[in-house]
Amino acid sequence: MPHAIHRFAGARFATIAAIAGALLLTAPAAGRAQGTENAPPGPCRDAMSACWYVVFGKGDAPSRTMYVANGKTRTLPGGEISIEGIEFFEAPDKYNYVASTFDFDCKARKLRIPRAYAQQVGGRIEHAPPRDQSWTPVQEYSWVGQVFKLACTPDAKTDPKKHDFLWLSDLPRAADLLPLARRALWEREFAPGKRGRRR
Repeated sequence: MPHAIHRFAGARFATIAAIAGALLLTAPAAGRAQGTENAPPGPCRDAMSACWYVVFGKGDAPSRTMYVANGKTRTLPGGEISIEGIEFFEAPDKYNYVASTFDFDCKARKLRIPRAYAQQVGGRIEHAPPRDQSWTPVQEYSWVGQVFKLACTPDAKTDPKKHDFLWLSDLPRAADLLPLARRALWEREFAPGKRGRRR
């Protein structure tokens, strides 16, 4: 599994217009915590338990990948910023998604990944083995570079469109986001143990 969980996409940078075209984005979906379907989606607010944004996308149907990140960050004792990022696969082979925790040294523009896990197609969660915790440079034109921007840019969460982010949901868990992403973005049904299919 390290080849999937520990990989960094070297995809070309995608603007929000490119993401929308590649992933067939519909209107942004609000999550449960907002309490009403009529609540305005995003940007991130204090009352939300999570703030998920689409930050990157690549590929062509039916093998597209959508990258999302949680705007609810944590500040570590050393001043670094910790943030969650997830890769969702439209046509999963082994994994429905890979979720990673990124620690960013914003001033030095460096990162490390303290933990990661994946949900297999059958629904089982698989944790990545421990990895080297050395700090490495952030690639600017990559999905990780976009996650870095969300974590380290002061106005990224208050003005997401300026930074090519698209609001997705305030659902708290990655597992909850998967059927939402399939339904809202790819119009796919999902159930653990079987692949998504077109309606």
